[in-house]
Amino acid sequence: SVFFLEGVEKVGLASRWIPHLERTKDEFLDGAALGVARLATGSDLNDAWARKTDLRTPAIIESTEGLGMTLPEPHFMVRDVAKVIGEEKPVQVMRSRDQTNLDHWSLGDWSRYYDAPRRQEVLNVISLEFSRTALAGQVVSPEFVRKRDWIDTAWPANLRAQGHWPQVQYYCLMSTAGCYTDFHVDFGGTAVWYHVFRGQKVFYLIKPTPENLKAYEAWICDAKQDSTFFPDTIGGPTECARVEINAGQTF
Repeated sequence: SVFFLEGVEKVGLASRWIPHLERTKDEFLDGAALGVARLATGSDLNDAWARKTDLRTPAIIESTEGLGMTLPEPHFMVRDVAKVIGEEKPVQVMRSRDQTNLDHWSLGDWSRYYDAPRRQEVLNVISLEFSRTALAGQVVSPEFVRKRDWIDTAWPANLRAQGHWPQVQYYCLMSTAGCYTDFHVDFGGTAVWYHVFRGQKVFYLIKPTPENLKAYEAWICDAKQDSTFFPDTIGGPTECARVEINAGQTF
């Protein structure tokens, strides 16, 4: 995953939960209270750390040093994503205020929206998988990830040579200021990594205890889900950690 975020003046509605999150941000747990580790460099994210934590501890890596990760040049922008992948490439765009998807957008459309001095909507791109595009030549995941990625370590080489493998390794997320994605469990229970290339991303983390997962299942199936803030169903902000990831950090 690679994450872009850059704020410009905007109009229109963000999610209903953004003002709520701003008002209550001091009520949430600190990441450390939920066990989120802080590692100085990528060298600290190693086999010994994996054995010690059993990979049950989220970690913020402050520096890319030692991660063995490749990224585009620092001046790389959203418009460059469109140029490298192709402006005609279809892209799924999410409207933040109601979490609905907008149809018939291309990367060229997205780039023009992103660079506009004023925006009519707060929109978000979270599902642009680019492992079969030219952008894949500029991004390599951390060595720690590659050593444990089943696609890299166990997928049949003959199928990979034929171009057949799961397209789930590299996503480019591009969000405008004020975007919100509702609480979710990543598909298949997968482990994920994020690197914030520009801007900031705020995560709200909840422990996957049996009780919390049962509450999540009830919430996700509830017809009133859109008007219910999930942490309120499990005791409020004191059961949820707020974790900021800034440009240059990896999570």
